[in-house]
Amino acid sequence: MPTLLAGTYPSLYLSAFKPIVTLKGKSSAQPGGAIVRKSLVVFQFVVSVFFIISTLIAGNQLKYIQEMNTGLNREQVLVINTGGSPYQKIEVLKNDVLQQEGVLSVTASYDSPVNVGGGYTINQADGKNADFNLSVTAIPIEKSFIKTLGIKIIAGADLDMGDEQQVRTEKEEDRKYGFVLNEMAVKAMGWSPQQAIGKRIGLNGRMGTIKAVTNNFNFASLHEAVTPIVMFPEYDWFGKLLIKTSGKNTAKVIAAIQSRWKTFSPNTPFEYHFLDEEFDQMYKTDQRTGEILKVFTLVTIFISCLGLFGLAVFTTRQRVKEIGIRKVLGAGVLNIVGLISSDFLKLVIIAIVISSPLAYYFMHQWLEDFAYRINIQLWVFALAGGMAVLIAFVTVSYQSIKAALSNPVNSLRSE
Repeated sequence: MPTLLAGTYPSLYLSAFKPIVTLKGKSSAQPGGAIVRKSLVVFQFVVSVFFIISTLIAGNQLKYIQEMNTGLNREQVLVINTGGSPYQKIEVLKNDVLQQEGVLSVTASYDSPVNVGGGYTINQADGKNADFNLSVTAIPIEKSFIKTLGIKIIAGADLDMGDEQQVRTEKEEDRKYGFVLNEMAVKAMGWSPQQAIGKRIGLNGRMGTIKAVTNNFNFASLHEAVTPIVMFPEYDWFGKLLIKTSGKNTAKVIAAIQSRWKTFSPNTPFEYHFLDEEFDQMYKTDQRTGEILKVFTLVTIFISCLGLFGLAVFTTRQRVKEIGIRKVLGAGVLNIVGLISSDFLKLVIIAIVISSPLAYYFMHQWLEDFAYRINIQLWVFALAGGMAVLIAFVTVSYQSIKAALSNPVNSLRSE
């Protein structure tokens, strides 16, 4: 509302002037009116430049998180809700799906990677730090999970059928787990990736050894830092089927699975989505913020242009006699345009000086919500300032050129 008021004020104010009085170069304005008008234009451009800077920074941050390597490949991964199926049924469906053209890999997990939760604790089952406990994020998986998501193993070997067989016993105390930890988890335990292989640990009562160490990867939003992660073979329940496709025959793959679904799970509706869509949902609020900033930027620029144009019209009419005298004395069009434009550009520069630190402060606070974020670069302020100056120059150019091309005889005739 203040910006709208500032934009319409010069136009309304201008309508109160008598044309004959104005063209004679005499002002009917109240004392101090010029300061008010200029202050309103400065305020308009403070808001505009603030939004330009904010939009540029937000856009760069959103691009950064979309392109950042999170340590796993979520592209072209189809996620199907199994409704909670035992491994025997999963194996049958997995082998069937693998026969489809365009399918690169198939795996299953307790839940979608995006929904991986905490609440787990690991401890060293032997060694000097037997009393050490570490809070971790954990996810029960099928043996092809790491391969399907392209997670890099930096030490040890991936899970295999033998690891799954060792946990598929009725008695929980007889199960022997092979754990896969990320690098952050083993470092927190005091080991290097190579030292961790073969170490015995416990995970909420599950006992076993570390079979592999992966690179640090992020299941969660980049608002959050990477956490210690543990993966282990599931006993007998899988909620999600994950299918890595080449992207060429995805529709056929989906149709083939759907045609077999009633046989596989007659009581579960066929529901699917893509893994990258889940990750995109985590940034939906941020993307909406970026879109809102773009809209506000366009609106404030438009209103600022209205205000600046209104002030330019008013100012040139007030200075019509001065312009006429300068032209009679030999001033050229460029001199007149430069004279008029420079006054307005000074106001814009003042606005840039005021808005830049404000935008830096607020956008720095916004970026603090991201664990992984860009650094605010100087070029953002230079670009925003340049855009504001260009917009202002284009806005006042018409009126400046019109005044510069006017016949000085007409402006001086009344004298």
